[in-house]
Amino acid sequence: MHVMISSAMSLGEWGRADALLRHVLQVRLSMLGPTDQGTWKCVIKLGQVLSHKNQYIESEKLLRLGLQLLGKTEPSNIKYMARTIGHIARNYSSKKQYEEAQVACRSAIEALEGSLGPESQSLINLQGRMAWNLLHQGQVEESLALFRTVVNRSLRTRHENPRYELDFTDGLASALVKLGRVDEAANLYERSYSVFAEHCPLASAKVLSVCYRLGRYYKAQDRQDDALKLYEDHIRKMQKTLETEDLESDVQLTAEKALQWLGIREAAALRPRDYYRRRLESCVDALREAASLPSKSKIDVFLVDHKINKRIST
Repeated sequence: MHVMISSAMSLGEWGRADALLRHVLQVRLSMLGPTDQGTWKCVIKLGQVLSHKNQYIESEKLLRLGLQLLGKTEPSNIKYMARTIGHIARNYSSKKQYEEAQVACRSAIEALEGSLGPESQSLINLQGRMAWNLLHQGQVEESLALFRTVVNRSLRTRHENPRYELDFTDGLASALVKLGRVDEAANLYERSYSVFAEHCPLASAKVLSVCYRLGRYYKAQDRQDDALKLYEDHIRKMQKTLETEDLESDVQLTAEKALQWLGIREAAALRPRDYYRRRLESCVDALREAASLPSKSKIDVFLVDHKINKRIST
């Protein structure tokens, strides 16, 4: 069951994760009680999942309950406490309550700094959350400085989950763009793209996201040909990989099809419409499959049927 829950959460299947966690929580409460370690972890995970489902009130109640149970049973587990406070801060950020989010982040950071050191993943993640809050509040210079710190620390430590590094890089690039420094943002994404393409499957959502955003920065620099070449080269590399390697999941297959569309979508504005109209029409079925990508992936907003149909009909 643990593997199924982890799989659902990693794929962004929040509805399935919600149902699984509620079932496990009910069993654990009846058999082991609320102070069992697995029980309070389950409570916190369910709160995290509900946050992704935008059910912020129930999410915060569960996260605070989990924090209370954790404090009673394992008061020395500072790392898990700080991580839970980080989830609460995320809820505040999602509701645009950035001041409250900053207060939550600071309290968690103060708890972590003395016990885990400045380069722990939990601390870096919280600082990244603070940097995003600063950016949303219009404090661009301050957010830029903090994003640089967390990106550099993330690059040094190379923790097991590169998703965080991508998030920090995206924040740093966003701050640079707000300051009119688009060239620096593009250079940043060029480095990120090479790193992610080397360490992650070419068809993974992380690499797709970096690839697509790098193309957008190229376009902002009026480098449409470079953007088109980037997409087409990535598609060719990925297709070659798909021919020689077994895929780990259907998500990678649909992601590959999604990237094909992303490349075509960008190219449609640069090349004769009729040529790409034919290619778009051939991709409709693949795109409908691609709509099963994780709901929180950075490209899923483009995979809505009416947008696909609108693109074809114009």
